[in-house]
This record gives sequence, structure tokens and C-alpha cells, in this order.
Amino acid sequence: MRQYNSLVFFLSSLSSKKHLRLFSLILLFPLIAQAQTTIVADTWTRQPVSHASLYAKESGRFRSAISDSRGRATISFPFRTLTVSHLNYERLTLQRLPDTIFLEPKFHLAAEVVVSSEPAWIRPLLRRFVKQKAHLYFNRPLTLAYQYATQSIATNTFYRFQSQGWLRQRHPDDNFFHVAQQQATIYAPDTTRLTDMTNMRRMLYEDFVSDFDASFIRSHKFMIGEHSEPAQPQVVELLFRSRNHSDDRGSFLIDTTRCIILSATRTLGTRANKSLRVASVMLAFARAMSGYTISTWDVDYGVSYAPWQGGWYPQTARYKFFFSAREAVTDPDEAEFDSQTGGGFSNMEATISLAPTDSLPSSDDAFLPLPRPWYIKLNTETERQQERQLANMPAQIIIAQEP
Repeated sequence: MRQYNSLVFFLSSLSSKKHLRLFSLILLFPLIAQAQTTIVADTWTRQPVSHASLYAKESGRFRSAISDSRGRATISFPFRTLTVSHLNYERLTLQRLPDTIFLEPKFHLAAEVVVSSEPAWIRPLLRRFVKQKAHLYFNRPLTLAYQYATQSIATNTFYRFQSQGWLRQRHPDDNFFHVAQQQATIYAPDTTRLTDMTNMRRMLYEDFVSDFDASFIRSHKFMIGEHSEPAQPQVVELLFRSRNHSDDRGSFLIDTTRCIILSATRTLGTRANKSLRVASVMLAFARAMSGYTISTWDVDYGVSYAPWQGGWYPQTARYKFFFSAREAVTDPDEAEFDSQTGGGFSNMEATISLAPTDSLPSSDDAFLPLPRPWYIKLNTETERQQERQLANMPAQIIIAQEP
């Protein structure tokens, strides 16, 4: 009651318009001060960093913002400590919001360049690689130990899933990966989350070497980059850019003597992803049936390969996925299927590491098929059942307040 009376007295003392204006500013100032815009940028290139997550937990509530294509992020919530994270950059914590947040890259990232001059020796070398890649990269059955992690940070919530076990690599006799999970953990603010192997499938099936074929060579331009290996002068960095889509570019290290791709990075934007990952007839069908349109579809991907018993396998991979779509009419059956399989997230980051192992599961029955990833597709009931199985694998759930 004392506090109420004091407030009444204070209000009654503001008799002039000047005082009333001052009181209005006092009330509004904290709200205005909370909404601030900053730019997230690369420390070295000074280029904007899109789809960085900026998040904080205050008074038990998790809130976040995501930088846009120009690196801009608007923070409309109070914070004592703000965390800034991106798959390709070192995580940063701040106590105040500067005009520009500079992030330190974790990896060598190819600069955005205009590919103009292409040495004559490049295409014969790449065509030679395509001819021998099946023998070198997918030559036989191989079971590897895997460690997989995926994370999504949305406006008011987050999800993190970690899984480890065994991966049976695809090969000419069986063109599918299989997985046997040993243990898994979900970190989320509630117990309603499902297991999510989606990004693992994307990293494995949409692997750089898998996509690298004669069509890739024809549709891209190449030039020599600046990255070098002093101890291995035969290892050359090649930059590439699509002839058809300006938002498809990247780089890879190739051993020119052995004709082996050692590592690669690739950035794909909306136009490139829609062209490469979705059949145009399916996209037109979805648009006609429900008004489904894709507004943003960005992918950042990096992979490194390692030798084993005369062949090569993807030793580590990282994957960032940002997706935004609209639908005018919702199909009840599809909505129910999404609820059974998790429905996916719009802003995801994932990593996987693979290694040869002598340890194997006790039975082949422990392996589940990993279907190819799909985006718009008319699924059979068998395919839907596979999706449900992967979304409901056993996992320990840990209720967490922040990532």
C-alpha cells in the first residue's frame, strides 16, 4: 500500500505538461533501450555473417534473435549476458551490445570471388577424379563409429540432440547408409522433443564427393585459390562458382598427384537449393495444392576426408541449414505426420565425426536404414514408417534452460 500511495503522490505532483512528457519518457525509455540493432561480421573479411544466433536467458525465460542476410540482428529483450554462436565461428559472450559484433572463424572459409581465369589443366584432372571416385570413396562395405550432434535455436526455444553408435557406409551392392545407435541425449526445455537424424542424413547423402560428377564440372567455373600446404605442394585449393546460380560457390583441396579431394566447403542459397534438391514438378504441385512457397533456403557445408584400407571416407562434416516457407492451406494428414516425426526446425547446425572401429553391435538387427533426405515428396507408407522409427529412437531427455 505504501508503494501505491507513493506512486499516486508522484503522479499528482506532475502538474505541468512538461512534467507529464518527462514521465512518459521515463516509462518508455526502458522499452526503447531494449530494442537495439547490431551487425554480425567476420573478423577477417569484414563480411556480414547471416543466420548467427544471439540468445540469452533472463528470469528463467529463453529468448533469441537471428542475423539476416546482411548480418543485422535486432535484440528486443533484456540480457545480462548475450551469447553469439554460429557453426563456422567461435562462440562469443557479451555484456553489452556493440554496433558490430566480430566473430572469429573456426575454419578456413573461401572468400566470395568472381571466378574468371581457369587454368587448362583443371578440367582434365577433375574428370579423372570423377572416373575413379566410386572405387576410392564407395568401394566396399565399411562400418564406422559415429558421433553426431544437431542443434536448433528458435525465437523462444531451443533443441540439442547428441547421438553415437555405428554407421554402415553405403556401397555399390547396397546404396543406403544404416545406423545402429548406442546412446543418445536430448537437451530441451520440455519432454516433448523427438530424436532428429535429419541433418545426419543430409551430410551423408548430400556429401560433396557424391555431388561431384560430370554435371557439376560442366555447370561450374574453377580457379586456383590462395590456401596452400607448404609440406604438400601438390595439394591445391580450387575455388568454384556455378554458371547458373550465383548463390552456389565454395572451395576444395585436391591432391593433384593422387587425384584425391581432401576437404571441401560449399555454400548454397535459395535458388541453387530449389534447383538441385527439389524436382520442379513437385514444387509446382505443392504450390498449386496448398500455396506452398519457399522464401529462404540457405546451406553451409564443410567436409574433410580420411584414408582407410585403400579407400577414403568423410571423417568430419559440418552443416548449417536455414529454411523459411509459407503455406496457405495446411493438410491435416501432413500436420499429423509432422507431429509424429518432429516436423524439423528452420535454423539448424549439425556436426558428425566418423572413425574406423573394431567394436560392433551385438546383432545386425540393431541397424536401421537411413533413408535419403527429402524436402517435398509423396511418401509411401513404408517411407513414413521409417521416418517415425528414426524420430522415436531411445534417448535420455535432459530438461535444460539454455543450449
